[in-house]
Amino acid sequence: KGQRIDVAAEPPSPYCPVQALYDWMEAAEIRQGALFRRLFRNDSIGAAGLSAQSIALIVKNHAARVGLDPTRLSGHSLRSGSITSTAEHGTNIFELARHSRHRSLDVLRTYAQDERIFCGSVGGRPLNG
Repeated sequence: KGQRIDVAAEPPSPYCPVQALYDWMEAAEIRQGALFRRLFRNDSIGAAGLSAQSIALIVKNHAARVGLDPTRLSGHSLRSGSITSTAEHGTNIFELARHSRHRSLDVLRTYAQDERIFCGSVGGRPLNG
């Protein structure tokens, strides 16, 4: 709560998550408070943030819609997947820890699906293998 994190600038894209977030904040007129809020059938937006259970149900629902096993996913899967993907692209583990707000590198390593991604060369490129 109440923390700011860096988001890498991407070239303009219709799939840019940063732009999607800005568009959502503008459409929902969010100036403060929770970013992810309940949507009502009349297209109004709630003031309170979504609960962890609501986020898990949303992730499971969308996973099922694309043919994934919803019992294997949760809202926490998004964090794990993001950390794994970022590490696979050679992000420095200390920068990754700062971004994900992990105090312990040992805990951070448990999020990555393949620990070898943290064993890249000194030059910062991940090893293939």
